[in-house]
Amino acid sequence: LIFRWVFIPWLQTRKELDAYRNRVNNTLKRADRNKILPHGVPNDMFERPAEYGLLDFKVKVQPEAIDEVRDLYTPRNHEVFQLDPPDFNIIISGLYFELGQPAVTRQGCWEVYLQLRARFRALDEIYRAPVLLNERWGYTLTITVADKFTL
Repeated sequence: LIFRWVFIPWLQTRKELDAYRNRVNNTLKRADRNKILPHGVPNDMFERPAEYGLLDFKVKVQPEAIDEVRDLYTPRNHEVFQLDPPDFNIIISGLYFELGQPAVTRQGCWEVYLQLRARFRALDEIYRAPVLLNERWGYTLTITVADKFTL
């Protein structure tokens, strides 16, 4: 979940996927004599199929119609569109805030991920320790709201 929380928004907000799509769709593919499909730049073939000896079977749909169908059948607030469970998001947002909310960039995204993972592991040890000590010492320890831990 930590990986998804860090990397998916970075890919989406930094336009990394758009840049990849544009690079692939605007680049001439290497010719392959064993391939019977047309060769060319994918976007050019899409925009001008006749120039490549292709038939145009596109069905043009107004963007407003697509938006209407999307809103009708895929409500944006549906749980399937939640990247992470809400309780996880609360915890990781707090840990990210404690880190000083470092920018998630191409150069630093892995470091942000590693720091958050270390914080989660420390948090896991804090909450697992009472259970381990219960077994060892023979009585129950409790963690109260007044207890403060630094990670």
